[in-house]
Amino acid sequence: RVAFAESTVELIASVALVLAGAGATGAAFGRAIGYSVGAVACILLLVRALGPGIIPTRARLGGEGRRIAGYAGILLVVDGAYTAFTQIDVLIIAGYLGASSVGIFSAPVRLTVLLGYPGSAVAFGVAPRLARGPSSVPNVEAFTTGLRVLLIVQAAITAFILGWAPLLVRVALGPRFHESASVLRALGPYIFLMGFGALVSVSANYLGEARRRVPVAIATLVINCAIDLVLVPRIGVVGGAWGTDAAFAVYVPAHLWICQRALGLDLRPAAVTFARTALAGSALTGVLLLFGDSLHRWWLTALGGVVGAIVFGLVLWLTREVSVSEARALLAELPSRRTVGLAGRT
Repeated sequence: RVAFAESTVELIASVALVLAGAGATGAAFGRAIGYSVGAVACILLLVRALGPGIIPTRARLGGEGRRIAGYAGILLVVDGAYTAFTQIDVLIIAGYLGASSVGIFSAPVRLTVLLGYPGSAVAFGVAPRLARGPSSVPNVEAFTTGLRVLLIVQAAITAFILGWAPLLVRVALGPRFHESASVLRALGPYIFLMGFGALVSVSANYLGEARRRVPVAIATLVINCAIDLVLVPRIGVVGGAWGTDAAFAVYVPAHLWICQRALGLDLRPAAVTFARTALAGSALTGVLLLFGDSLHRWWLTALGGVVGAIVFGLVLWLTREVSVSEARALLAELPSRRTVGLAGRT
């Protein structure tokens, strides 16, 4: 409800202000209006759920407030370093290659944001269950299940990126961005890691391990910057993608190690899942490349996608990563979820 209200108000306000002649400034102010409405809606929902006592009545924060402010300060450093990591490629490419090359690089990077939604959804559903409290302990099973699910999902997404990169660029960005296909394909490792990267990083915050994230975030930024400075002048925009891949190959495993230490995890099952999903993803990629990605023969391309998905599931079944009973249980659960939702609204 909050997201819907925020987005609706932002859209209406931005369009109205732009049509009134405010231009880009009006669009930006429309976004600010949407965020403000979202913030108010959040406060109202929190008061409704937890009672009016959650609203502070005095300015003094006390010891608990100082603890929260200290932890928030650590997260500010982490988020600052991560934001710089996401922007350093653009700055270096602009400095060496110019604005047109920035467009070739930035367009497929924007597409990766959509591909990270499954990981974000799982992360915000699982990570709060890891918070410690007087009467609660971290739900380790939720974390390991989420990690396994994301390994499977991201393997499939990455396979489609590697097999259909030119097709996805033509459909989503248009023929003028045909050079972006090589960038999108080079970002394959980053896309794969991005899914459960959200899970392990947000989980580290809820486990109280934000301080351990600081050197990891800074190292990620430094690695990306160093590789970009070496490769971008020599091989172009693909060098920026490789720098992102290498930096994230440090960021995600390091956060997984932080969670492993905090939760006492046995990561051997996750390693087995990784090997099996990598095999299934390779098979899917091979099928997609075999059938091609032609828009003129769209029926052949679509057939390749269907056959590839079947092969992907078959490999997971043959390697015993996913059983028939698990698939049936998941399919059986979906209608009951909808029924419960309808009953609740009724």
